[in-house]
Amino acid sequence: MSLQNVQAQLGNLLAAMPLKVQKVPSSFLDSATPPFEGALASDSDGQFYVSQKDSNGDLIWQQIIDKVVRDAVTGQSNSEFLACMELPLGFEDSTVFFNTTLEGDKFSAFVQYEPPASDTSKMYIFSVSSVTSSGFNLHVSDSVSEAGGKIHVFAKGYSEQQGGSPYTQGQA
Repeated sequence: MSLQNVQAQLGNLLAAMPLKVQKVPSSFLDSATPPFEGALASDSDGQFYVSQKDSNGDLIWQQIIDKVVRDAVTGQSNSEFLACMELPLGFEDSTVFFNTTLEGDKFSAFVQYEPPASDTSKMYIFSVSSVTSSGFNLHVSDSVSEAGGKIHVFAKGYSEQQGGSPYTQGQA
């Protein structure tokens, strides 16, 4: 879903909201009936809700931002990791840790090297091993000899129920 689609959906939801909105503690989300129309609260996962009248005139909690969609638009996911890291001089191998624990049963990691603008003579071969939900081992064919090179990392977790392999995702 594109950012424009999310913004359009959010605009549609906001247009249907009451004219006055007042923030209330998240504990109000535990009650079946909101305290008043226009009450705004968020839960511990970052989902936002506003109280409004449904088609029957009853007050209900209406979700106004879908955290899953928001995270997908901003590149955050419980099953994906994206990062760009600068390689220090002398780098040969290391464990790269994700800033999250990926969800899934199997995991893959892809690394792409971006050399510094001044380095045109050196070519490195990178290999990845021991990919887990929290990180992987990265090895390079030679010690990094010039500062400013970067790696771009994409890692993904897969479920056995989704085919169990990154190579079968979306294929018929």
